[in-house]
Amino acid sequence: MAGLLTAVAGCASGEVGLGPSADQREHRVAADPHATAAEVVRAGHPVDVAEAHDRTLVTYRVESDDDEGPQRGAWRLYDEAGKRLADGTFAQVREQDAIARVEPVPDGFLLRGYTGARLQHVDPDGTLSPVAVSHSAAPARPGDLLVEASDDSGFSVYTPADRSAHRLPRIPDASGAVVLDDRGTVWLVRTWTRTRIVVAHSAGGAGPWHDLVVPSRRGDYPMGLTAAGGHVVVPVAHGPDDAPRLRALEVLDAARPDAGWRAVDPDGITFRHALEPVVHVLADGRLLVGEPMEDAWLQADDGFTRVDLPDPWAAIKVQGDRWFATQPKGRRLWVSTDEGASWSDSRLPGSG
Repeated sequence: MAGLLTAVAGCASGEVGLGPSADQREHRVAADPHATAAEVVRAGHPVDVAEAHDRTLVTYRVESDDDEGPQRGAWRLYDEAGKRLADGTFAQVREQDAIARVEPVPDGFLLRGYTGARLQHVDPDGTLSPVAVSHSAAPARPGDLLVEASDDSGFSVYTPADRSAHRLPRIPDASGAVVLDDRGTVWLVRTWTRTRIVVAHSAGGAGPWHDLVVPSRRGDYPMGLTAAGGHVVVPVAHGPDDAPRLRALEVLDAARPDAGWRAVDPDGITFRHALEPVVHVLADGRLLVGEPMEDAWLQADDGFTRVDLPDPWAAIKVQGDRWFATQPKGRRLWVSTDEGASWSDSRLPGSG
């Protein structure tokens, strides 16, 4: 995808950031229930991205000037040169932070929308196919993706092998996050009190469930759960609920859970408050820790080092050796191939 960074012309010459006219255009498009994908892409900002098969799929969002006002989204598929191959829209909603997500799958992309057909498969040629969710429960399998959750219908998974989705068996009540690793094991924060944190896991989510006590001090509490790259990570914090401080990152080898947790000292991470820490596990097992609107830090031999982001409020998505950064209100989609040492403007969406 190297050609992507240089071959595509800018969306509009000299259009950097959001000036008053850009704000007004975004608000106008957000208010229009009939806005086209091209209008959403031109007026909005990228919110998620994935690469596969020499293709890049980006989702976009436009918002009103009122938190309770309308917003809507769109997606666009680009070829290696940054040329538009296909696009589409998501319906207008009045839900703050309604974001369409995208993940690469072996035969294309999986779009997770927020209205209508929530799951859609996109082929490398741009063909869009809705994915129905079967209400018949079945265990997760290796390679499945956790794709949808709701209070009344439980959790669902997508199986790339046959482009199907189904409900998981009913899982125990969880007091925190529920995640699925690449081996098909479901992990969840079963409970936590002022004296202990308990994480449970089950192959396929079908039971039996095995409890693991996370090392903690009195008053500690979990701030999330990540399962990726063969590891499970629990950020452990302490302090007031509205101003938590990250105390440790507890890491577990997912293939050998009985081997116990390994504490990673967050030395070097300078969150003001670890309200929503986002943990990425790199291919070599190192951790990349971010906090929305508060920078990111990469694990090194002597602690964590701050990653220079292209925008202080940027959010990072890691895909292999490529890191993407999106800005909450910006128009640019940034990419780094050197672990955040430098960033290049992808120049998407281009003129199409």
